[in-house]
Amino acid sequence: FLEAGKPGLLRWVIQQREIFSGILRGLGNDDDETVVYVLSTLRDQILTPESLIPPSLRSVLFGSVTLEQLVDISARDDGGLAAKVAYEVLVMVCTDPSNGLMPE
Repeated sequence: FLEAGKPGLLRWVIQQREIFSGILRGLGNDDDETVVYVLSTLRDQILTPESLIPPSLRSVLFGSVTLEQLVDISARDDGGLAAKVAYEVLVMVCTDPSNGLMPE
């Protein structure tokens, strides 16, 4: 459903917090390939103006647990693509008002 990028479907899934939070919960325990896949899909399908998902709904995805996981993944000693993508998502979420955490 994330890959499809259909605005109506994405909006519905995000509104079902338990469903979507299950995807992000424990992401820090997943292998690098899974982390890269989930975060790059999130970055490319949800954290874009084309997603038509309002900031208030985007912010629901990034509670303190998810933000902590992104920080932990970004700071991994082995680095790699997972750390890079986690850092990119973290910067997007924390600095772009359209993602809901830093309202204008």
